Amino acid sequence: MKILILSDQFDSGGGAANLVRYMVQGLKNQGHDVTVVVSTQNKTDTLVIRIMGVNENDGIPVYYIYSDYNLFWRSYVSLYNPPAVKAVKKNY
Repeated sequence: MKILILSDQFDSGGGAANLVRYMVQGLKNQGHDVTVVVSTQNKTDTLVIRIMGVNENDGIPVYYIYSDYNLFWRSYVSLYNPPAVKAVKKNY
């Protein structure tokens, strides 16, 4: 099954970021095709990286979408992020 995970954080951070990483790895270990899309406020992070597993084929694609917003509004923007929605509709 193809699964797309949307998250505000993935590479670093605790709490929800850890949960997303564990969930993605668990789904991948069960044989699912998992892709992660992460919002970022750094324009230079808008690229594709690959987290490698034991074999090169175990990599998980992680796409970064630039989205600049005041962190005060993070709880709201994480529920509906117009720039991220637009980018996902366009690319995925």
